[in-house]
Amino acid sequence: MTPRIGITYALDDSRKTLLRASYAMFASQLPGSQASFVSPIQYSYAYYNAVDKNGDHIAQLSEILFTGGIDGKGLQYTYGFDVNNQLKTANKVDPNIKSPTTHEALIGFDRELMPNVAFSTTLTWRRNNDLLWTPLLDAKSSDFVQTGTLTGNVAEVGAFSVPIYGQTKTSNPGQLSANRPGYHQRYLGLEASLQKRMSNHWMARLGFATNSWTEYFDDPAASIVDPTKAPALYAGHPWAGAQIDGGPVVRSSTGSGKSGIYLVAP
Repeated sequence: MTPRIGITYALDDSRKTLLRASYAMFASQLPGSQASFVSPIQYSYAYYNAVDKNGDHIAQLSEILFTGGIDGKGLQYTYGFDVNNQLKTANKVDPNIKSPTTHEALIGFDRELMPNVAFSTTLTWRRNNDLLWTPLLDAKSSDFVQTGTLTGNVAEVGAFSVPIYGQTKTSNPGQLSANRPGYHQRYLGLEASLQKRMSNHWMARLGFATNSWTEYFDDPAASIVDPTKAPALYAGHPWAGAQIDGGPVVRSSTGSGKSGIYLVAP
């Protein structure tokens, strides 16, 4: 059940000034890719950490960390197969998974300034709950320890120093498709327009819009697995990201992977 309700109230007898308000709840569809997520016939790989000692941005064989990890030999995680049984996937789907929901509230103001000329503005608030993610099975942030620090200085961002974490606890190398606990997103948007309706053979419209789309980690112990901060979520690390409470929601674009393009709300 997704309720919706709205009301419009005239502030003056001429009904040229209107106040609008509404509330709605939306449910997203569960992805059709759940079947392929638990299929052993899919794109698969094994993930190891590496230290770029010579600075060429390429992982040489001598730079790959083959010790530690979930198997004592450096393996951080696998995707698409079980290391103990290559004919079986290690991934699982939470039997209690449910559709993500969005709560939306709007409040608006409309005013006819003169015949055929009207001003309108709307403030939008949304809260996204039960968003889907695919964390490592049987792993949590306390299972990770700092293994190094990424430092540098580039023109785009200046000097930086980011701690890097690695998993120490042996666990199931698969991933779990589930609702992300202790996490939600918030959207705030403002739109305003001035419109001259069609009359005397012409019309015009002037508009302005701005927004803020941010994410919140209400329970970091539950909503964060790998504490390593990354520019954004990406296919190879779908549980990571900037992980800044109150920070902007950032997503990595899809494509060939030859370049990193990160997207925020326009």
